[in-house]
Amino acid sequence: MFSTLLSGLMTTTVLLAGVTPADTPEKPIDISAAAVTVEADVKTMPHFWASTSFGELKCPGHAPFLEDRKYANGVPPGLEVRTFGGDGVRVASVTKYHSVQRGRPIGIAYATVTNWAVPTTERTVQLVAHCVSS
Repeated sequence: MFSTLLSGLMTTTVLLAGVTPADTPEKPIDISAAAVTVEADVKTMPHFWASTSFGELKCPGHAPFLEDRKYANGVPPGLEVRTFGGDGVRVASVTKYHSVQRGRPIGIAYATVTNWAVPTTERTVQLVAHCVSS
């Protein structure tokens, strides 16, 4: 009875997942070639002219470089600025880490963000590093 129950649960799990054993890839996916995101904590600036800062946001060893793609004006390529609640957020300064060997940015050491929303209103922001292996 236990094996029938276990078999039924496994079948149900496979059906719910929508994947049959025949659908599984023959070789594993190479995650080192995929882009990786590293997210900073979400921070809130309660009013106009309020600022907040972000500390180190560094790419991992298997994807050590910031992607060479522009996500927002005023920030280095590979760095995304997510705002929650509307526009009016400006990144005032960004200090980047660079790879000694390739001279490419590998993350940020420090960033300052300011709320310029008028009329004064709360803004929430998050910085996201998009990292790649090469």
